[in-house]
Amino acid sequence: MNLHYKSMFLSQRVYGKELDHALPSIPNENTILNAIDAFSFGFLKLNFDGKVRYWSPAAEKLTGYTAEEILNKNIFGSIPEIDLVKFHKMWHQLTYEKRELQFREYYWAAQSWFQFYAYPAEDHILIYFKDIGKKIALRKKLALKIGQFREISVFNSHEIRKSLANLIGLSDMLRDDITKEELREFVGYINRSAKDLEHIITNRDFLVKDNSEALLPKLEIFDIKSLLHEIKDEFAKKTAHQFHFRCTSGKIYADRQNIATCIRLTLQHACAKASDKQPIQLSTFLKDGIFYISINNVENIISAEELTQLHGAIISKTNRRHPLQKVALLCQKHHGSIWLSSNIAKGTTHTIAIPINSFSSFKIAKPPQANLPAINEMLVQFDFSNRCIKLKWIGHFDENSRKKNFYRLIEILKNNSFSKIISDETAVIGGNTAAVNWMANYGFPLLVKFGLKHYAWIVSKNEFALLSASQIAKTLKKHQIISMFHKNHLATKWIYKQD
Repeated sequence: MNLHYKSMFLSQRVYGKELDHALPSIPNENTILNAIDAFSFGFLKLNFDGKVRYWSPAAEKLTGYTAEEILNKNIFGSIPEIDLVKFHKMWHQLTYEKRELQFREYYWAAQSWFQFYAYPAEDHILIYFKDIGKKIALRKKLALKIGQFREISVFNSHEIRKSLANLIGLSDMLRDDITKEELREFVGYINRSAKDLEHIITNRDFLVKDNSEALLPKLEIFDIKSLLHEIKDEFAKKTAHQFHFRCTSGKIYADRQNIATCIRLTLQHACAKASDKQPIQLSTFLKDGIFYISINNVENIISAEELTQLHGAIISKTNRRHPLQKVALLCQKHHGSIWLSSNIAKGTTHTIAIPINSFSSFKIAKPPQANLPAINEMLVQFDFSNRCIKLKWIGHFDENSRKKNFYRLIEILKNNSFSKIISDETAVIGGNTAAVNWMANYGFPLLVKFGLKHYAWIVSKNEFALLSASQIAKTLKKHQIISMFHKNHLATKWIYKQD
């Protein structure tokens, strides 16, 4: 395999100097290949059509994809975890402008950050990348320490210590001079409080604890049923609620601590709204590669207004104190989601959905049930006579899969004269909470930019799906492109009337 290693070394610089003098010392191509195979960073070679011509062993370890799965295939189609947004924007610069690129990107399949270096040559592109997750975590740790030092500097400031010393001194003088016992006791209380404050400042017990160890995910394979039993027993000891338990055993590859936090916070929210007359139903089941964790309270009915507020709290980027938003963020790290539904017949149900094979490192290790697919598919049909695209969304979509399919739509609009879309999401699992802000502020405006005029959105019966669609439509009100429906024939009838 000809890697054109000379062009690679010409592209790279060490301490700002060209490596031209190093080229004569390179004995042959096999030596280069052996050296690359020993590197800890991933290395690959791409044709200008995106086909992979070389895939190093380190690339296998970092991404979870073997050379047999990748070689001679288009990289964008073979690795669904790739953030197409980033690569599509840069592909033109690499292939046409022949510009060297350096960038970093979060590779969600391994829950880590990668640093990429891309070098275009005559007829191919050379890319190497490395895991910088620990480096990013150390930066976060440093930022945490800086924040602590700022707190220390504030409480060590001369003005605060001077005022505190004056308060202690004055209260000491008053306590000695005052004769009435009640006043002496009152001043003594002020004195003790001032000294307690001085002790707190001196010892700095109030400072943020160093939790830098939790910055990196601790991924492991564990049994979800055992974890739920553990949490149920924990809550049974602390609350008067009864729990009805029905769980399917199954192994999931994730951060056990984070998943446990998700379940605890969700259960805590459900218990806070429930009486102890009826047991809270805890259940799990596995379907199409997704674990569903359901917490149901039959008695509690959440009003539409409160449901809207909860949806807003989950999609908010600022109100991070709400427990359900923390659950949503932790679920997104595992490519899952949370949603609520409430009606008179079934009460209120909190649902957490976690794909069990969402990490590509599964593909090498092949742990139990790792080969079960988590279905998420967007089917596309074309109605050329009406200049209309018909979409059918099936399964569970996280933010990355939403983005990927939106960019598919953008490419279709770029290359065709379509201006209308019928989007059927009645078979979608859950809502769009993970991607609602991106879709409203970036995804849909791009579709409009490339010709979209009318979007007939057939929403599912899930309350959060409807609230997500309503939020996006409200944000895009000035464009007036979205109309929502619950029936396919009504959406079709409306879209065909539009110009």
